[in-house]
Amino acid sequence: MPWKPQTPCRIPSCSNLVDRGQLCSVHRGKITVICGLPGSGKSTWVKKQSRCGDVVWDFDILFIALTGLSRSERPDECIPLVQAMRNGLILGLIDHSIERDVWIIVTREDDAKDIAERLNGKLICLTITEQVRQERLAKR
Repeated sequence: MPWKPQTPCRIPSCSNLVDRGQLCSVHRGKITVICGLPGSGKSTWVKKQSRCGDVVWDFDILFIALTGLSRSERPDECIPLVQAMRNGLILGLIDHSIERDVWIIVTREDDAKDIAERLNGKLICLTITEQVRQERLAKR
């Protein structure tokens, strides 16, 4: 791996050395990746844990915003577009750390593990009984 020159953290009063243009661990927001099956409570859990101004990436919310369709209407051709947005966020966070906390909601546990590892983030997997999950999905 090529040597990268270290520079002070982007916070003016901080002298901690980091890769150019980054924030030190004291000033960098935490990254949390939440995974679980549909209906497991991922979005609700993040709403309760996050603060105003945090960055929240939620596939369902972005899909609805992009297409104007409901949760139950998901044209397969649009799914890769929303996934590309997630990949863009991940690359952006690798290249440019931010002060805000970041929450990334993912269904597949293997994807969540990969994202958490790439971003040096915390992984939280939500599990509930299948009966409760089905009851929640029926209410949507």
